[in-house]
Amino acid sequence: MTKEKQLVDLLLARTRAGTTSWEPTADEDEFVTSAAGNSISIMAVPPREPDDVEPDIVLNVRDEDGRQVFSIYNGVDVEDLDFPVLRTLHEVARRSALKIDQIMDAILKDLGGQ
Repeated sequence: MTKEKQLVDLLLARTRAGTTSWEPTADEDEFVTSAAGNSISIMAVPPREPDDVEPDIVLNVRDEDGRQVFSIYNGVDVEDLDFPVLRTLHEVARRSALKIDQIMDAILKDLGGQ
């Protein structure tokens, strides 16, 4: 397993478990977290291919000085990483950053469903 794949898998598992949280950024579809003094962002961007209906997903890692040290674009050039995993990570990061589960819990409680 490549380190990139391992990073994405760990972020996905930890976000789902609630041990990694994400924050929104000024960009509507970009979310950020940190680890070991580095920032990790994931964002949806317009697709490069005109026929694609889904946005592309980009994961960026920046060091403590803000320099981009690597980027994963749709899982391209990463041997064992595919687009659906990145798309899923973006979705769980979005849910974390926007606190969707907490909002839904509050609404359900208010409506007497929980």
